[in-house]
Amino acid sequence: MRDITAKELLIINIEIGRPTIEWDFGKQLLELFANHDKRLAPQTLSIWGNKAAELSEIEDAQPHWAGIGSMRIDGSLSEFHVGVGWHRKLTTRYQAEISHERRNARGRLLPATLSIYAKPHKAIDWRGFANRLYEFTDAQYGFVHLYRDAHLMADLSQAREPIWFTGQRGSTCVPQLGWSTFLGPPYADFIPDTLGQHGQVTTQVIGSGVAITLSDNIMDVSEAYENFDARRSEMKAIFPQDFFGIC
Repeated sequence: MRDITAKELLIINIEIGRPTIEWDFGKQLLELFANHDKRLAPQTLSIWGNKAAELSEIEDAQPHWAGIGSMRIDGSLSEFHVGVGWHRKLTTRYQAEISHERRNARGRLLPATLSIYAKPHKAIDWRGFANRLYEFTDAQYGFVHLYRDAHLMADLSQAREPIWFTGQRGSTCVPQLGWSTFLGPPYADFIPDTLGQHGQVTTQVIGSGVAITLSDNIMDVSEAYENFDARRSEMKAIFPQDFFGIC
């Protein structure tokens, strides 16, 4: 994934808190994309980067959802549910991929995740889309952020800020505060009581967590970065010390 080349790259990364392997979940997730905005309707399904199906309708994805794969670990054959990706190239160019819950080679349980990489179409309601995804996936942690120097990923020393992922979070900290950040049940004890008192920041209780959005327009990250970063620093200051950073 993430072969979209753009100076500005929108990334959505969510750690999922509910089972994902049943087709009912897959169908509802793909329908969420299509129903939120027709410019997000999936067009092509892929498995391990290889095209699996054209999606003229959502049901075309059912035969490919959560298939069984296998790998040999220390001589023992281990089976797992294979994640799938879906793409769109018309009007809105994006790639999305779901990884189902699984165990790695060391036996550690890895949670299901949803990752989306997109060119930031300005007409799409990204905040509404993110909040719907947080709610539907029973998110434990997630974020939406616009990386204005995505074309410099090969040399992050020149990038405005490094890219982070859900897997970099810890039990007492998260890597950064994005344009939109969802803090689920694992972080209930770290959410400040004064969170909703900042007028320029939108907070919304969703399920058992809270979504924090730093501005009305995600393009502020690119077009008014200094103001955005100042607001982010102000918000981070009300959280416990060391909550944001390397976990």
